[in-house]
Amino acid sequence: MSQTHRGLVLSPRTMEKYVWLLKLFGPEFGRRPIADITPAEVLHELKHHERRGRLETAKRMRSFASRVFRYAAATTRAERDPAQLLLGALIQPRAKHFAAITDSVEFGALIRAIEDYSREVTLVPLADVFEVLLDFTRRSLVGRLANWSTLLRSTSSN
Repeated sequence: MSQTHRGLVLSPRTMEKYVWLLKLFGPEFGRRPIADITPAEVLHELKHHERRGRLETAKRMRSFASRVFRYAAATTRAERDPAQLLLGALIQPRAKHFAAITDSVEFGALIRAIEDYSREVTLVPLADVFEVLLDFTRRSLVGRLANWSTLLRSTSSN
């Protein structure tokens, strides 16, 4: 069941995330007038999570707080967005890059190897394997630029 917020329909999962992020700030934030919250107080809470190694969580908390404060400013409940002043104050989480097959010939060889692999018991239908492989390559150059004829040609050339 979705909920409506400011005329927007939000999924239950989105509402769960909003409630979770709000709880991370602690109960004292929810009890105080939003106009009284200072950038130092917001930074203190963000640094608490940053010290624990939760860099992505701290980043999401700042973003969420900024949305709340901007709404408060737009509805004259606050004069400014203290979270906006903290942009760049947190350690940025490092992007994790994963290996990907970016060559269509190598991708075709992988598909052929999967098709040629034989076992007594088939655990996963081949269509599911193709779906997983396409999910993995969707973000790579081959996945974005390839078309079915290229992939089928590279798999049937053996």
